[in-house]
Amino acid sequence: QENEYDPNAREERAAQYAQFILKGFGLECEALRHQQQMYQLCFTDVSLLNEKERSELLEEIRIYPKLLMFANVDNAQYLYDLGLQVDPIRIVRSRKDQNGVATSVRQTDVENLTTCSLQDLFYAALKLESYGLLKVAVREKQARLQNGSTVQVRQVMDDLVTRVEKGDLGQDPTGKAQIGNEVDQGTAQDQQTHTQAAQEPNNMIDEKVWFDLCDLAMQKQALRTPIIDLLLLDTYETITIGGRTERRPYPQYKSLYNRLLVESASRGNLTFLEKLMESGANLDSRNGDGYGDTALIVATDKGHMAIVEKLIEGGATLDITNNKGHTALYRACSNGATAIVDKLITHRANTNIGELDGMTPLIIACRDGEMEILKSLIGAGADVNQAMNNGQAPIMVACELRKEEIFNVLKNSGASIHVRNTDGRTVLMSACIGNNQPIIDQLLASGVDLDARTTTEATDAKLTALTTACIKGNEGVVGSLLDKGAELRSIDLSMACYEGHQEVLATLIAKRDVSAADIDGQVPLNHIDADGQSPLDLACQEGHAAIVDQLIEAGVAIDDMALHHACIDGHDAIVDKLISKDANPNGKFNGIPALNAAAQKGHESIIDKLIGAGADVNVADDDGTTALMHAGFQGYEAIVTRLIPKVDDINVKDNEGNTALIAVAYCEQECLASAEKLIKEGSDVDVVDNEGRTALHYAANNGYEGIVAELIPKVDDINVVDNEGRTALHYAAESGHEAIVAELIGAGADISVKDNEGNTALIAVACCEQECLASAEKLIKEGSDVDVVDKEGRTALHYAA
Repeated sequence: QENEYDPNAREERAAQYAQFILKGFGLECEALRHQQQMYQLCFTDVSLLNEKERSELLEEIRIYPKLLMFANVDNAQYLYDLGLQVDPIRIVRSRKDQNGVATSVRQTDVENLTTCSLQDLFYAALKLESYGLLKVAVREKQARLQNGSTVQVRQVMDDLVTRVEKGDLGQDPTGKAQIGNEVDQGTAQDQQTHTQAAQEPNNMIDEKVWFDLCDLAMQKQALRTPIIDLLLLDTYETITIGGRTERRPYPQYKSLYNRLLVESASRGNLTFLEKLMESGANLDSRNGDGYGDTALIVATDKGHMAIVEKLIEGGATLDITNNKGHTALYRACSNGATAIVDKLITHRANTNIGELDGMTPLIIACRDGEMEILKSLIGAGADVNQAMNNGQAPIMVACELRKEEIFNVLKNSGASIHVRNTDGRTVLMSACIGNNQPIIDQLLASGVDLDARTTTEATDAKLTALTTACIKGNEGVVGSLLDKGAELRSIDLSMACYEGHQEVLATLIAKRDVSAADIDGQVPLNHIDADGQSPLDLACQEGHAAIVDQLIEAGVAIDDMALHHACIDGHDAIVDKLISKDANPNGKFNGIPALNAAAQKGHESIIDKLIGAGADVNVADDDGTTALMHAGFQGYEAIVTRLIPKVDDINVKDNEGNTALIAVAYCEQECLASAEKLIKEGSDVDVVDNEGRTALHYAANNGYEGIVAELIPKVDDINVVDNEGRTALHYAAESGHEAIVAELIGAGADISVKDNEGNTALIAVACCEQECLASAEKLIKEGSDVDVVDKEGRTALHYAA
């Protein structure tokens, strides 16, 4: 926008103008209407306005007090001196009580700036960045504290303000001390009065508010030193010990000083930190967020070198740990802050203090590949063999993360290559995890134990370096270990097969006799592990067809489990390979034939392969379930259609009394085509299972309208009851299937039948989880007795209510 007020500096003024206009949109004032007033408050001297202009401005401010946000320092002081009656807090923020609930400033506090609360004045001043208003706040605070010494204090404050305006305060140590003496000490009587008044609760700014004020000021990196001086006035006392004068925070401010020190270190606000240090803040104090960080730890973590230097210079303890066991050096290493690390080491920070899990600065440097930091730590005496709580040594970390250069530095600095962690893992195993051939070659040349095992309890889980290499799939490392004489065990071959590492398996087969017993007396090629699986089973389970080929070529024994895995997981190529090698198509694993496993998962092509290889479709699981039942339960209609012509007895039952038709009615989705096909091929619609239920019971309960319609004309008795005395109508009513209720009633279902608990179909409708008004109306219309009671003495009305 074109700046009509200052056409000679249009771009610069327009940028500034835009900034405070944008502020206005969040201040409940009409930004566009008040362009002129905002400009006047921000860029002009309102004391020079004529009486009419000044009156108009003041009237607008009274209506929209947030316009004062745009007042510069001089204008803020001028308006205050006029006695403008406004609420300073409405200018800047919404107040919140101790529970975080927004509250309004009391009207009695805001009638006049000279009588409003001190904390409101301070907050307004800082939020507005108004030095003028802050001077007013300090003057008012001093006047109220002195209770009768107002004139003297005002004179002192006027002198202070004069020096501030001249730039004396904050630059001249002598002047600063003089002002401090005047304000802090005065006469002995004044000092006593001042100290007592400062500690009176009614004369203190609320601690939370005071912290917020300081925190707000701290965010202003360019905030002038005098403002900080004014803010900290009356929060500390000056004492003399052995001829030396020093400051100490009043007791009620100590904890807040500590928090502010940490906060200023975090924000990198050196000016504020120095003022806090001068005023007696405890350099080793911790923050209050539960982590227990000191100012030095926080400054290190944030990378604020100037703060770190200042704290060290002031005597901050270097080796304090936070609640996680972190020291400043630990944090510096974690962040790769080389310069800060060197600074801390130069001042003799302990290099071997680790966090709670034992991770040391040296291990961090190894982990992150920080070579300069690593060398600095070692040069300062860091223990290269100090391990974490789990026994993980620095050299093991370097190996696992493929840090070859760091490995060499550690090894040359005396790190042991024979250490083991608490699980028994060796340095060689760690190198195999990292798959770094040069490191492994060095270790092999150094004579480390090739066959050392981990110390976990399960026998097959005790890993060696060779096992680790087989898992990772580095055939070069596997070859090197075997060439050096590493023992091949069954678990090594099994892991290569499970992971699908063809080259590793080829190396194992080429360099060792996998058909011979290993050191544990197991034959690697055919060993059955603790889970009952052989290498072939694992390869089939994971679908590694090339591994299966390698194993078959090596002479592996083909068991039933291998075919079962291939069938249930749908690995067609492996099924073909196993069948071609005479795998038994009728073999069972866990009581389930391969054909049934394929039917359960819906693998049509594998079913065709198995039937073609001679699989018997009538063979049931150990629980009596056939392939046809599996397909019916799972809703695989195409497989049901494939199997029906091949079964000997379509009405065969499993151990629970279910037939294929009941399985279809019980399925989680309606499979009308399967039901129709089964009924057409002679499935008995009146067969009951062990619960006394027919296919009609299940179809009605599941809401399968098509299957119910198919069964109703074919069943002998639509009112057949199950072991609980319930009919299909009971199930449809209680499940809320209104269309089926109507269809059953229309087909002659007896609406008066009671189940074993005395429930009729009407009571069942009333018990339904959803209201089924149509079913209730239908039953009542057909003559259902509304007064029937069940065994609990309840009617349908009871349940509906």
